Amino acid sequence: TLMLTETKLSQMVGRLWIGWYDRIQPAHGSTMGFPDLLLFDPAVGHLPVELKLGHHPQTNLIRTSDLRPAQIRWHKGIAQHGGFSAILIGVPDGKGSATIYAVNGRDCERLLTDIGIFEGVVTKIAPVEFRTALLSWVKMEKSHAKSRH
Repeated sequence: TLMLTETKLSQMVGRLWIGWYDRIQPAHGSTMGFPDLLLFDPAVGHLPVELKLGHHPQTNLIRTSDLRPAQIRWHKGIAQHGGFSAILIGVPDGKGSATIYAVNGRDCERLLTDIGIFEGVVTKIAPVEFRTALLSWVKMEKSHAKSRH
């Protein structure tokens, strides 16, 4: 079987993004919480993205690989200061590719337990028009954040 790794997910997101991005690679064992990718679009600016692998075995729940405490602190911290980040979860399709779901970084702690894909926290980002779909999601999430304040 073709195994999906975070590196392959990063490459997949880079191909689908069709724009400037950079992969951040802290030293192995680092306690740094900075996300894996930095995407850029003039309409939304820089978008820090954490990549995680997940699965939903015959359910509508997503389980994801562990978020480290430093990663949670980073995402919560940027949100508390008015910033925006995203967590993209790749759920393998068994063929070396994945369905990608987006979660607002401020909600990252919700990923520590199984999360329903219909709870309004997780949004499926279609691979066709991936960049457009992701940017639409970011703009929607940012407008929801503004309406809460």
